[in-house]
Amino acid sequence: MEQAYFVEEAAVPFLSREGQRLGILIILPTRTDTLMELSAAEAKQHGEEPIQFFEGCTYEYHLTLIDTATNYRLRQSGGIIPSKRHPQQMGRIDTRTQTGLFPLILEDADGTPVATAAVEVRSRKINYRTDYQHMLNDIGAKCSDLLLDMRTPMQTRMQPTMGEDPETIQHQFAFLRSILDSREFQEALQRLIAMPHRRLQAEETERDIRRGVRPSHQTLRQIASRNPRLPVPPSHPVAARMMGLGIAHPSVPAMVTMTQQRDTVDTPENRFVKHALTVYVDFLARMERALHATNQTTYKRLTTEVTRLREGLAETLSRDFFRDISAPTVLPLGSPVLQRKAGYREMLQAWLKFQLAASLSWEGGEDVFGAGKRDMAVLYEYWLFFQLLDVLQEQFALPHLSEQVFHRDENRLGLRLKRGSQLEIRGTYAHDTCPLEMRFSYNRTFAYTADPDRMGSWTRNMQPDYTLSMWPAAGEGAEGEARSVHLHFDAKYRADQIEEVFGADQDGPEDLQAERQAERAGTYKRADLLKMHAYRDAILHTKGAYVLYPGTVDVTWSLEQGAVLPSIGALAIRPGADGEVQGRQSLSDFLSAVVEHLVQTRCT
Repeated sequence: MEQAYFVEEAAVPFLSREGQRLGILIILPTRTDTLMELSAAEAKQHGEEPIQFFEGCTYEYHLTLIDTATNYRLRQSGGIIPSKRHPQQMGRIDTRTQTGLFPLILEDADGTPVATAAVEVRSRKINYRTDYQHMLNDIGAKCSDLLLDMRTPMQTRMQPTMGEDPETIQHQFAFLRSILDSREFQEALQRLIAMPHRRLQAEETERDIRRGVRPSHQTLRQIASRNPRLPVPPSHPVAARMMGLGIAHPSVPAMVTMTQQRDTVDTPENRFVKHALTVYVDFLARMERALHATNQTTYKRLTTEVTRLREGLAETLSRDFFRDISAPTVLPLGSPVLQRKAGYREMLQAWLKFQLAASLSWEGGEDVFGAGKRDMAVLYEYWLFFQLLDVLQEQFALPHLSEQVFHRDENRLGLRLKRGSQLEIRGTYAHDTCPLEMRFSYNRTFAYTADPDRMGSWTRNMQPDYTLSMWPAAGEGAEGEARSVHLHFDAKYRADQIEEVFGADQDGPEDLQAERQAERAGTYKRADLLKMHAYRDAILHTKGAYVLYPGTVDVTWSLEQGAVLPSIGALAIRPGADGEVQGRQSLSDFLSAVVEHLVQTRCT
């Protein structure tokens, strides 16, 4: 349960690099229930700041300096608006649509930073924190799965290559955390420790013969020949037996070597697991040192998250189970235990994904978590790309998919997904009489064209978030694609109720005057509906345009009564617990019906 509460006032201290307090920023919310304070334990657990704002809210501030003789001021940046009367001490902070870390910098008259502070900007959604982690983990997991299918040969390094700059480290960590911090990885590790692979190992021990030994070929040979020896007392039954065999001076060795079978967990498979955890911890420790060396407050959150993950893995590695396991001489990657046994199988998959993910960079990730941001809207947009791609894989053959999603740059792999940059995935739909060609586009621009038979818009340039284009495979090249049918989708994370997307239904005539007032106030709720109409009507060959939002209700409208393919709509899809995606099946059924409808109508 969250240990947080609303407050009417908060104090944010400014600390220098040496930890000296140079000032205090007093925060006052302009609206009730928009300023929260987390306990120290809660803030540490989630890697967040204790003082928390909300997106789209305004706060007043008053700066108090410890040494009144200094001339320090709060640096102006996006959202910080100083007072006209007292710009040095007072002003307001407008969070706008930003979420995540909001850095605050105290500077001197020359603009040199002297101390820093930070607050957290929360999304208005109650489940924004879990949504963020679920979506980021989903993206990392899907990228890792695609990397394993790369056709381009790659040599697996025993020591993964860490990025040289904080931005690259940030991208790498996003993918590595999705592997090492996932529920599947943690459960597999616990299963492995609880039910480890064991084997019987022959162990030789020295035993005093006077304590008795079990007779065997090995011990009989030692009794006959091993030195040093002890005389057998004449009264002992063994002496009489040996004298009967012609031994004048009966004797036995003082010590004999016994071989026993001992149950052990020091197996090659367990050595591999220990080695893998050690590599993970060392890799994360190198990340920590590189981030600390920058001395930049913008990477404070990233450093905290890296430290948390490293300490968790290091604690696991310090358990008694791993103390009796030695270092590996070889990595048994072909072992049936690693490939098949529950727990070990997941450890091997995580290792292979780690090796690849450590070489992956994602320029588009800067839009999501750069400088401590948690841009939920952009992350939702990226997450939906992979959800749509996942659904399309069920309907279409997507050859060389990993090569279409990633690009190689020298010794590194890069994810092509970046907001504002076009990315296309091509595939085919197998059908006996009507095979289809497909192009799934991210950020595709439909430029103005006066030719209704060409691809484009007949008014102004349009750029939906996602476009699914399909056409009969009988027409090849540009001629075939000109006969395509388009479906457009736009991501809208900030809405979780259908009324926030398309506005509320009304029984009578719409109150146009109220809508105009809402538009002037910036609260107009039908902008997304009008945008879908624009896509549907302006982009040539378009059959439908839909909003994708993290709600629970699907709404569609069709130009024709009972039409299979709706013209306008909103489809609900959102991340859920335990890796489940709410609304994914509905989206899959929708696209399946669309494909079947096109097969029946476009090839007849």
